[in-house]
Amino acid sequence: MLLPLKWQNYLLAMKSKINWIMTMASVIILLNSQLSLAQVSVVDGGGNGYLIVNSYNGVEYKNSYILQINVDGSNINVPNWSLMARINDPIRNPESKILDPPNVSIRLNNISGNAPTIQEIGANTSPIPLSLAEVPIIQYSRAPIQTSTESSKVMKFSFDIIIAAGSYLEALKSWQDYTMNLVLILRDAQNQVISQTNRVFGMQIQPNDTPPLDPITPTLGIQINSNARNGVLEFKAISDYVNGVSQTYQNGLSITANTPYAVQVKAASSNFIADNNTLPINTVNLSLKDPTNSAVGGTIALSENIQTVFNAINTGSGTQTRLFDIRYFTQPNDERMLKSKPGNYQTTLTYTLIPQ
Repeated sequence: MLLPLKWQNYLLAMKSKINWIMTMASVIILLNSQLSLAQVSVVDGGGNGYLIVNSYNGVEYKNSYILQINVDGSNINVPNWSLMARINDPIRNPESKILDPPNVSIRLNNISGNAPTIQEIGANTSPIPLSLAEVPIIQYSRAPIQTSTESSKVMKFSFDIIIAAGSYLEALKSWQDYTMNLVLILRDAQNQVISQTNRVFGMQIQPNDTPPLDPITPTLGIQINSNARNGVLEFKAISDYVNGVSQTYQNGLSITANTPYAVQVKAASSNFIADNNTLPINTVNLSLKDPTNSAVGGTIALSENIQTVFNAINTGSGTQTRLFDIRYFTQPNDERMLKSKPGNYQTTLTYTLIPQ
């Protein structure tokens, strides 16, 4: 049942179980990769460093920030890498007015240079609200950072910067510039920092149009549909451990909303549990996709911490219902699973809908 809400600070949540069935003895396959962190580095690749917000409708700056990844050396291989972002300090101006970081979003626009495509990486191309904590921009890329016989390569990632619309901008109007320090962090498959860089943006907030009327009262609903209430990932053969497994539940999640919103996911604990055995919860990944328009949300590794997996910035007029495919999957040759004991591993996920 979809429930309407009349206050934007309310949260809606539904729960779904994932059962992980291990039906054979573990096979251990070790991957050996030697990497000097100095061989792979991220640097500021240019773009616009000054943003002007002159409308209550917000603003989008296309390709405002370019991140460059330099790869120096032959036979380099960095699989399952992630790119994270955070705001290093509060976004404030000399009048001590502060812009809340989630009102600023970053969106991957294109990739150029000697690099894999957005599709090959499996990257999220939806706007991602920023935070003082790290948020994933690209998580566990399907395409590695690698060289063969070439001695170096350069990859450039262009990002849009989006300032959200809204009457909140009225309180932030000022001729004094705001300062935003955006940090990008490249991490390896074990979540270790490989390299990081930052860009300091100047920002003027001086909307010159008419403030919007009172906001529409949010009407929100979230439901895990019956086919996705109990998710199963089953390992039957050695190839399942080597290649990873995947299960998609078509139209498994239903969202009803008349305002922008975010979908967040949280696991009940840090481990899957089977009797006295455990497996880290982040051995399983989750992604959402709207099959009607190929809008792909984020891909996250499951965590006991709340993570945003999808953002709907523009919902159009009126109350709309969207159905999403839910996909659970594991990474190839995950040593943690190869060493695990057979069993029926379980956890519970909570899906939360938050108006923006």
